[in-house]
Amino acid sequence: MDRLEQVIDRTPDNLEAYRMQFQLLNTENCREEITSLLPRQPNLGPRVDEKMWRNFQRLDTADSSFELENKFVDYMFWRDMEIYAAPFIYQRLFDSEKKFLWWKFSLRFRYVCALFHAGLQLRAANRPAEAESYLRSAQEELGAIKTALFNAHSAGLLKAEEREQYFGETRQLELLLATLGLPSHAS
Repeated sequence: MDRLEQVIDRTPDNLEAYRMQFQLLNTENCREEITSLLPRQPNLGPRVDEKMWRNFQRLDTADSSFELENKFVDYMFWRDMEIYAAPFIYQRLFDSEKKFLWWKFSLRFRYVCALFHAGLQLRAANRPAEAESYLRSAQEELGAIKTALFNAHSAGLLKAEEREQYFGETRQLELLLATLGLPSHAS
């Protein structure tokens, strides 16, 4: 990671160095290493977060992709940053003309997860009104996803493997919401 940082410092226009560092920081081995170092180096987490955000912004500006944004969201989840992930994801569900991108199902599922976990974090922080708002939003979004999936499936817009994957993710999120006694759709 440090060598890549040196390359980035020397050649700030080198997108490949940003990409390599972004990918490295998303590997399980690197995450394990960071996790083991955090108790002894508490400032490491914010430093790595800054690098990830910088790398994401550089790469996203050069070549935005679903894979890139999903990996960045996964990083935020790993760092327990769901409270920040929810608004980040929400803005990514709209294009530059504010048109809703309903077909970005993998990102929408991550949005439900971010809302759910942010709600739990707010509950733990003794902020019940905000927590319930996030949890209600998770319910509503999952209901909207189910409707969109049904419509896409009925119109023949989903491949069989996509249908299985998305309906499987829907079932998992319904179970997650049920752990709190929440129905999977707005009542």
